[in-house]
Amino acid sequence: MEHLFDYLEFLAKTVTIALAVVAVIGVGVSFRLRQSTGETGHLEITKLNDRLDDMRRTFKQALLDHPQFKKFLKEENRLRKKAMKVRDEPSSKRRIFVLEFNGDMAASKVTHLRNEITGVLSSCREDDEVLVRIESPG
Repeated sequence: MEHLFDYLEFLAKTVTIALAVVAVIGVGVSFRLRQSTGETGHLEITKLNDRLDDMRRTFKQALLDHPQFKKFLKEENRLRKKAMKVRDEPSSKRRIFVLEFNGDMAASKVTHLRNEITGVLSSCREDDEVLVRIESPG
């Protein structure tokens, strides 16, 4: 019986040490991930025109009968091909850049916003617009 208690005591000490090591490694990895997101960021570019075109097509399909919808698709494809030929010319369309900023009380993501604004300003034209959406608790 004494050997069983010794074994259980050894097992309890081993499990305690293993849990402590896992906790220390977890805290280290968590701290490392928070620091690694400091300077390098993630930039996601979404063309809203494509999403709006898909929604417009879906509505047209629901509202028009099949022959009319087919005619609409043919006309749309014809216009798209024509636009592809003209694409080589400089576009006169005005562009709007939307930047989303989800801030925190420590202002830790201001560097990301600064880099995004620099990227947009380096590629925009005079008639383009920049819209910054700010969500901040403070």
